[in-house]
Amino acid sequence: MKAKIKSQLRRGRTWLTTRPRQLKSVYWRVLTRIHPNNPWPHYHLAKLQLQQQQWSEAEASFRRCLALDKTIALAHHELGDVLQQQGKFEAAAAAYRQAIALNPEFSWSHHNLGDALGHQQDYQGAINAYKEAIKLAPNCFESHHNLAKTYSTLNQWSASAKAYQNAIEVSAKSQNPPFQLLYDYAGVLLRLNDTSTLSQVYLKTIEVNPEFSWFYHFIFWRTLKAEQQLPEAEAAYKQALKKHPNSTEVYINLGEAFSHQDKISEALPYYKQALQRQLAKPYPELAKLCEANPDRTDLKTKPDFIILGAQKAGTSSLYMYLTQHPNIIPALRKEVEFWSWKYRRGHDWYFAHFPPLPEAGKFLTGEACPGYLDFYVTPERIREFLPNVKFMVLFRNPVDRAISHYYHWVRRQQETLPLPEAIAAAKQELENQGNAWDLPSNYLARGIYVEFIQHWFSLFPREQFLFLESEAFYQNPSASLQEVYQFLNLDAHPLTDHRKYNAGSYRPAEADIRQELQAFYKPYNQKLQALLDCEFSW
Repeated sequence: MKAKIKSQLRRGRTWLTTRPRQLKSVYWRVLTRIHPNNPWPHYHLAKLQLQQQQWSEAEASFRRCLALDKTIALAHHELGDVLQQQGKFEAAAAAYRQAIALNPEFSWSHHNLGDALGHQQDYQGAINAYKEAIKLAPNCFESHHNLAKTYSTLNQWSASAKAYQNAIEVSAKSQNPPFQLLYDYAGVLLRLNDTSTLSQVYLKTIEVNPEFSWFYHFIFWRTLKAEQQLPEAEAAYKQALKKHPNSTEVYINLGEAFSHQDKISEALPYYKQALQRQLAKPYPELAKLCEANPDRTDLKTKPDFIILGAQKAGTSSLYMYLTQHPNIIPALRKEVEFWSWKYRRGHDWYFAHFPPLPEAGKFLTGEACPGYLDFYVTPERIREFLPNVKFMVLFRNPVDRAISHYYHWVRRQQETLPLPEAIAAAKQELENQGNAWDLPSNYLARGIYVEFIQHWFSLFPREQFLFLESEAFYQNPSASLQEVYQFLNLDAHPLTDHRKYNAGSYRPAEADIRQELQAFYKPYNQKLQALLDCEFSW
C-alpha cells in the first residue's frame, strides 16, 4: 500500500510541473481526501498555500500534516514561517524550536527563530539564534545582518560594528554590499565616533548607489570634510556621471560635493544641468528655454512662495500636492535650506535651485523648508531679497509633532535615548537657552509656534501668510488646497495623488508622556490662537 501511494505521489508531482497553481491545489486536495492519513499530501497542499500567501489555510494544512507525523522537521519550520506572517511570533518560535530539535543542522530554522524572538523583544535569545545560524552557514549574509541589527537595538555598538563588517565581507564575495547595509553600518560607526572608517563607508555608498540623495544628510558631508575626503567624493560622483549621464540625482550630488568644498562657481553648472534634466519630460518647453538661456537672462529664478513649516506637520505632502498643479514648477529640492544653514553660499547658489521661468508667465515655483520657521535671522534675510514672497505654514498638534520628530531622529539613527529621557533633555536644553529659537534638534522647542510667528509678523504683513491646520489638511487635503490655490491666485486643480509623503510609523506614546506635553504646550497654544484669531482642534 505504501509503495502504491509513493508511486501515485511521484506521478502526481511529474504531472504538476506543467500545470497552473489552481490545478495543483485541486490535485493535492483530492489526494488529502483519498489518503487522509498520509501526511505528505497535506504537506504539499500547505506548501502551495504558503506560496499563494493563504496564511490561515496553510497553517491548518501544516497542522494536519504534523498531527499525522510530528517528525517532519521541514513542516515545523514552514509552519513557523506561516505563523510569523500572521504575527503569531511566540507560536512561530515554538515551531522553529521543534524543527531544530528534529534537524539541528538546518541553519534557516535558527535564523528564523532569531527573527521570531526579535519580534518578541527577546533580543538576547535572537542573538544566540543568529550565532547558531552563522556557525552552520558562515556565508549567510542575512544572519550576519540581522545579528548586527539586533546588537544595535541593544546599543551594543562595538559588537554591532563587528557583525556589520562580517556581513559586508560575506556580501562582497558575490557582489557589492547592499546600500542599506552600508547605511546602517554607517549609523553604528557614528555612535562609535569612528569617523575614519565612517568616511570610507560613505565613499563606498557612492560607488554602490551614486543616485542616493545625501542632500539633507549633513553628517555625510561633515564627516567627509572632517576626514578630508571631499575630493574623493567629487571624483566618485564624476565617475558615476559617466555611467549615469542623465541622472538628476548624480548631478545634484556632484554639485553638493563642490559646494561643501566652497567651490560654488564650479557647483552651479551641475545644479543647472540637474534642473534641465528634471524639467525635460514634464516641461519640455521650459527645458528648451533653460538650454537656450544658460545665463538665465530675462528669466525669473526666484521663488514665488515658501512653505515655512512646521517640521513633521505635512510640509512634504503639501509641497508634493502643489507640484501636481500644472502651473507650479518644483525647485531642484523641496528644502534648499539657504536662508538658514547655507546662507554663506551666496544668492547665486540659492537661485540656481529654481527653474528659469518667464517673468510675466503663468508659472510659479517655490520651496518648502520647515527649518526656516524657527531660525531667527531667516525672516530678515528673506525680506531683503524676496520682500513680496508668499508664506504658508502648517500647524500640527505640537504634542504629536514632538513625538513624530523624536521617532524621525530615531529612524535616522541620530537618537538613542528613550522617549521620556529625550523629552526631559529637550526641556532642560530649552530652559537653559531661555527661548525656542535655533534649536532644530529640540523636540519641544519647534512646537512653540507663537514665539516664531510673532517675530515673522514684525517683519512681514499678515496678508503674506496662509496658515493651515495639519489635522484638517490630512483629513481633507483637497479642501485645504483650494485655500492654497486662492492664496496663490491660481485656478483650482483636482488632486489625484492623496498619499502622505515622508510619514513615519511608530508606537503610540504613553498617556503620561502625552499629558506632560499637553500641559507644557497649553499656554503657548492659547497665545497662538489669540494672535491669529482662530481656533485649532487641539
